[in-house]
Amino acid sequence: MINFDLLESIGFDHSTARKRFDNDDKFYAKCLARYIDSNNIEKLRKSIDEKRYHDASDAVHTLIGSSGNLALTRLYELYMVINDALKLDDTAEARRLVAQAERIEEAVREAANR
Repeated sequence: MINFDLLESIGFDHSTARKRFDNDDKFYAKCLARYIDSNNIEKLRKSIDEKRYHDASDAVHTLIGSSGNLALTRLYELYMVINDALKLDDTAEARRLVAQAERIEEAVREAANR
């Protein structure tokens, strides 16, 4: 069972998700589990650490789409800013923001009991 209160506390838009997923919490949980299991945040962090910025750009684009579709609004907004930092070659800012995203992603895992 997903802890929707915890998700809401970290920027989840429950009403948007319910509309998008046709009020099917079970389907939402399945999609959220796939999002978590894909571990794209780790791919993003590792790509930046290894200076593979094209791969980092690919990972952040995936995260933008996935977090947006799942109504994880705070993460979506954060990934948009990370994308902008990468476009500007501001890797120090991107790293700082990725660390922030990792903390939120951990709370998402906790809310999903993963």
